[in-house]
Amino acid sequence: MLLHLHRLLLALALGLAPVASLADSPATGGGRPVAIAEQGPAAASEGPADAGSCAALPESDARIAQALADSAGAAPGALLVLSGPALGDPSEAQGLLADGVEVVSSFWSPLLCASITRLRGPAELPTGRWAPDLPEGGLLVPDDRYHTSASRAPAGAVPVADTPDPYRPLQYALDELGVDASRAITRGAGTRIAVLDSTPQSDHPDLPALSVPARFVPDEASRHGTLVVGVLAARAGNGFGIAGLVPEATVLPVPVCRAATDAAEGGDECALFDVLQGLDAAWEVRAHIVNLSLAGPPNPLLQGAADRLAALGVSLVAAAGNDASEEPLYPAAYPSVIGVGATGRQGDAYSRGNRGPGTELTAPGVDVVSTAPRDGFAFADGTSLATVHVSGVLALLASASGDLTLARQALFRSARRHPRATRRVGVLPTVCEALAELDRACATNP
Repeated sequence: MLLHLHRLLLALALGLAPVASLADSPATGGGRPVAIAEQGPAAASEGPADAGSCAALPESDARIAQALADSAGAAPGALLVLSGPALGDPSEAQGLLADGVEVVSSFWSPLLCASITRLRGPAELPTGRWAPDLPEGGLLVPDDRYHTSASRAPAGAVPVADTPDPYRPLQYALDELGVDASRAITRGAGTRIAVLDSTPQSDHPDLPALSVPARFVPDEASRHGTLVVGVLAARAGNGFGIAGLVPEATVLPVPVCRAATDAAEGGDECALFDVLQGLDAAWEVRAHIVNLSLAGPPNPLLQGAADRLAALGVSLVAAAGNDASEEPLYPAAYPSVIGVGATGRQGDAYSRGNRGPGTELTAPGVDVVSTAPRDGFAFADGTSLATVHVSGVLALLASASGDLTLARQALFRSARRHPRATRRVGVLPTVCEALAELDRACATNP
């Protein structure tokens, strides 16, 4: 009963509340409050009666079936999804499970209009047999693992310049994107960017105050999460460190990944169960843009949540991955998500970056300097860094226009005209080139 009340309250909060202005103070530098779709996930109210408000989840594919048949134990584990006719109190899920399988935790997803339950089972029982009698509207999928997409880069000598941000001369990406020429028009005010990643250092001296959604418990500060947030949000003109791409945007870290050890090569690990909660949280905080600097296998739950957010007017931007492959990784390869590949100085392709169907745009992602834990700074390579540059430029355009849809259209029109663009892949343009598409001319040429 309490759970049903919780769903009803969540529906009222998410489905019926009007979207407020996303700037607490008047926008500066030409920024305008940006709106997203005013409809909420209406089907979050009360189970099957509202199931028609949500699109059906994509069906499981052969990979899912094989993963469930081959795997056993709790690594990576499985998720039980109940929606439509199967929907009930998640506490009743135990009755659907085989002997020895137990519920670890559960949450209601307003984006998927379903309850998501994480399961743990005996090592000798393949996960495909953990819920032998699924009702209609029930689904069992692996709790897939996704990994962040950045690696360490050699720093070499780090010169300190006599400028408002002493490491600003090292930020070649800001120069290539012509950010300084656009500052009089836009600095990102009025936009919200949810960063689903590992935990950043919340008290880094070059970062603004950062708050984490209440449902998440921050881990120890991670290098990857701190790098990604710093590219966006580092304080500009404070006499310390670097300059953020969107210093007046609201950057909202959502810690869905666990930091890897220094010896690990695969990046921080992000369980599907946590990523799905992070996507719900992005909607709860009314994010305009969701940055997903992570990549992994396809999963119908991930696709369903990404598609729903996009249908609600949110832009999702994701890393194509660092496998030096043309095989698609997800969520970047979903049509509802902007997939991003990485380039270095002068547009040279990142040697480890993926170039397959998950790449719609390329952006600077090599030798990127940003904030790091313990009040430091570090260089990194990868499609993670390219992704966050796309998220930032999109936020600058949305701030200038007050319309995220127009901003996205302007970004892609100018990206396709870039001299290095191909028929399939655009190149992140200068901010001023994209602003010209919005009839917001910069004072000087980029």
